Amino acid sequence: MADEKGKKGSAPNTKACSNCLTPEGGEFSLKLSACVRCGTVVYCSKECQRAHWKAGHKQRCIAKADRIPASYGTNNSCDKAASVAAATGEECSICLGSLANASATTLQCTHVFHFECVAELRKFGVKQACPLCRTPLAPGPEKLNDEASLRYMIIDRMVTRGLASWSTLPPEAQSEVDAAISIWQAAAEQGSAMAQHNLGCVLQEGCGAPQSEAEAVRWFRKAAEQGFSKSQFKLG
Repeated sequence: MADEKGKKGSAPNTKACSNCLTPEGGEFSLKLSACVRCGTVVYCSKECQRAHWKAGHKQRCIAKADRIPASYGTNNSCDKAASVAAATGEECSICLGSLANASATTLQCTHVFHFECVAELRKFGVKQACPLCRTPLAPGPEKLNDEASLRYMIIDRMVTRGLASWSTLPPEAQSEVDAAISIWQAAAEQGSAMAQHNLGCVLQEGCGAPQSEAEAVRWFRKAAEQGFSKSQFKLG
């Protein structure tokens, strides 16, 4: 992630083709078109859209209607629900094993289970719902992490190329960063070590979010407890 200083003057253009990184506007007044499915990435041509789709966007593309909104904050209800369940010695309703903070995940319906048990549920199309209340499961943590990483990476590249600055992001770019962080948090709360690590990095460096060493350590520790080596190195 780049550590760019804010520059005075008019806000830089932050839109660029997700495949070739050609910025919008320029001497040819180039206009970019958004992906009709997810609406989070833009392209300068159909050729670039096809190339980017084949290069991996197909696996990361999530329709707007399928996204689960998540709020970003330091004291969230999902964390509290998992902590209470672990502290009171509750059992996972799927495997009947004891819950612990390191192994617990909270669904959108607030029921708490083991990460591994929820992951097993996702393998069976007929069981894509909470086993207690039948609320549909949110998109898996890997897919959420991929979407957040893609949205954040686009802004990160713009900062790296000097098209934007972390300290003075235009509203549209800041909204994308906020959305990426919220989606990362949803994935982190579902047990994604990669999402937990990414949250820690953003909070440690303060790139697009208020810097917080304490929160960064909290997320690094969650990922480290799952054996994620990069977070273990950060803590060390």
